[in-house]
Amino acid sequence: MAKKKELSRGIRALLSNIEDKTSLPQTKEIVKELSSSIAEISLEDIEINPFQPRTEFDPEELVNLAKSIKTYGLIQPITVRSLGG
Repeated sequence: MAKKKELSRGIRALLSNIEDKTSLPQTKEIVKELSSSIAEISLEDIEINPFQPRTEFDPEELVNLAKSIKTYGLIQPITVRSLGG
């Protein structure tokens, strides 16, 4: 009976195609360039996406979310796109 080949290459072998930390300065430069496009916009300027699958929200959970955002802030800014005009 032939011996089965085991999957014991280790995590480094599996992740060998991922770039190492030397790419971080390049990433920082990209973020620096893109940060100039960050802007505060009025809620009135945002239209509801008709294709948003989440249509019902638990009021208590919304209150909890609001409290969490006030306490801890956001991990990343909310992303919107221009519809033109």
